Amino acid sequence: MKFAFVTIYVKDMDKSISFYNGLLGLEITMRRLTGGGGEMAMLGGAGSSQVELLYVPQAPAADYSGFSVGIEVADLDEAAAFLAREGYPIQRGPASPAPDVRFAFIQDPNGVEIELIEYSR
Repeated sequence: MKFAFVTIYVKDMDKSISFYNGLLGLEITMRRLTGGGGEMAMLGGAGSSQVELLYVPQAPAADYSGFSVGIEVADLDEAAAFLAREGYPIQRGPASPAPDVRFAFIQDPNGVEIELIEYSR
């Protein structure tokens, strides 16, 4: 088995695409309309795990408490400063549970907790 994707129900597809593609740099591998005025998009890289964004107008609001998506960054401080300037400040952290890893948490436009992870190698 291989992990393929995680689905996030979004409130606003364009704002979510702007966050995941425009700010985090995840490539849009597919975007299409679905029935009933909905839309879906897949972001990530070909052959890698992806994030599926799903907009369903009639769906109830999703509760994302206790759930996070990890995104590896080259420089945690640089990524955190950039995202804070864009309106996504650090909510928790940074923390370093081991000498070779640091992480901090922000929230996406839908309330999903995003863990920014820096590995020193």
